[in-house]
Amino acid sequence: MKRFFQNKQVVNKRGFTLVEVIVAFSVLVVVILASTDLLVTVIRSNTENTNTLIAYGLSQEGLEAFRNMRDSDWLLGAGFDGKVGNDCVWDIQGGSCLPAVSDGKKDFLIDFYQVDNPGQPDPNVTVDVSQIRDQYAPWKLQDVTQDLKNKPLNDFLSEAQLCLVHSQTNPDEVWYHPCVFAQTGTSEKMIFSRFVEVQALPYGTTDLTTAKKYRVSSVVDWQEQGRPKEVRLTSEITDWKGGPL
Repeated sequence: MKRFFQNKQVVNKRGFTLVEVIVAFSVLVVVILASTDLLVTVIRSNTENTNTLIAYGLSQEGLEAFRNMRDSDWLLGAGFDGKVGNDCVWDIQGGSCLPAVSDGKKDFLIDFYQVDNPGQPDPNVTVDVSQIRDQYAPWKLQDVTQDLKNKPLNDFLSEAQLCLVHSQTNPDEVWYHPCVFAQTGTSEKMIFSRFVEVQALPYGTTDLTTAKKYRVSSVVDWQEQGRPKEVRLTSEITDWKGGPL
């Protein structure tokens, strides 16, 4: 009986060998590393998917804004090219309008503008173009200057960088604005840059001074893990109204 208990006591004191410990630790390390790598990949993929969805939304907004401008021209008493006489309804500086066929293609920054009196001007009352621009036009364009186009791409995209602006009345309401238009102190810079390419196309006329059709590309660029990314949506918009109201 005494010998039996002595043997049992020896068996209970037996532990893992060094080889077993090393193998078990190695397996554990491999599992942890694999899980960490998978987690990092999932997080990175989710971030890329989120940024791509935001970029598509911003690009789509650019196209919809241009369609809204085309439809509003008729109500604002402007032509298809956004002109009232020689003045421009949409340009924030009032000097550079949408291109004619002879001008080829122009690049613009586009921004939503909260008008004070939404609606349309009275067609029976003469309204100054600056009043139309400030009180009725819901979008604003700024022509990208030629000297900026000739600069490196990073300078161009920096000019077109978007900021996230928080509403002063509703903190949950946010807008994406070009940083050059955004108010300081209420905005934060985002990774996205957006500009709109507008090309006038000959369509049903030989007149190169006016346009009846535009090819519009809304382009959103950003950097993802040091790699350039771009979303570009293109649409062709025609003068279906046939002139102002």
